[in-house]
Order: sequence, then structure tokens, then C-alpha cells
Amino acid sequence: MAKLKFVHYINQFFANIGGEEKADYPPEMREGGMGPGLAFAQAFGEEAEIVATIICGDSYFNENVDTATETVLGMIREKSGRRNLRSCIQRRAVRRGVLAAR
Repeated sequence: MAKLKFVHYINQFFANIGGEEKADYPPEMREGGMGPGLAFAQAFGEEAEIVATIICGDSYFNENVDTATETVLGMIREKSGRRNLRSCIQRRAVRRGVLAAR
């Protein structure tokens, strides 16, 4: 079976950018895992890997839901190469924190 590849979504706090004072942080993508993603990577072992981490401030996302969602999904498409990801699944996954990009 092919190794699963994930794009992990975390907020500014778990990315060690800051607390509430940085909650307006716009979406940014970094290569590989970070923050709690490092524990996920260890648990995944050879079955899966985090290929990128998307960081976005809580307030930024909540105050710009449509724009932030499209930006984050664009970043995921960039890593996955997929152009036809289902939006309802994506929106739920963004809210839950982990997105699969096989």
C-alpha cells in the first residue's frame, strides 16, 4: 500500500507563533510537520507522512471564513495535485485539523 501523505492544519498557538495577540495570523504553508504534527508523524511510522503544515490564526479564519477556506484549500491542492477536492469534506476537515492529500 502506498504511503499516505497528509497536510496538517494548526492554529498560530500550536505553531509557536503566539497566543491571542497573533490570532489574526493569515494562512501560511510550511514544509513538513511541526508542533503536534511531530507526534502524529511518530505515531504514523512508515504508513504516512505529513508533507506540509498549514498555519492560520483562529480569529483570522473565523473573521474571513470564505477567503481563508479557499486559501487553505488552494494550499492543499498545491501539495496534492488534485483540482477536484470535495468542498464539504474539505470544510469539515479544515475545521477538524487534518487533511489527507494522497
